[in-house]
Amino acid sequence: MQIHFAVLLAMFVLSFFAFTLSLRQFNHFCIMLGALGRHGEATDPEIDAIARLNSMAAKNFNNGLRAYYFAVAMVAWFASSWLAIAVSVATVAFIVHREFFSTAHRLAASVAVSASRREEQEHR
Repeated sequence: MQIHFAVLLAMFVLSFFAFTLSLRQFNHFCIMLGALGRHGEATDPEIDAIARLNSMAAKNFNNGLRAYYFAVAMVAWFASSWLAIAVSVATVAFIVHREFFSTAHRLAASVAVSASRREEQEHR
């Protein structure tokens, strides 16, 4: 029982750290975005740094969410090891569906394709 609680506590602590790190990174992202100014043009390195920071923040936020999802599977471990395995597999299926087959993913992919095509046309 102590191992169950220790693993569950570790997952919650790690997810908390992932969330707080993402919050800090999103805060820095907003500061950097605001520092660009309205009238001057941003340089490519500035835009690249801001985009990378936003990407890192999103990655850490998603890692925090995934840790919470798997914490649900850890709760099932209190009932049965096999139930924990089944809930873990269901959690993986849930995450895969949300990340690769959801409406939000299709929308983001269509925007990325449109942006890529527009960038190609601008470079011609």
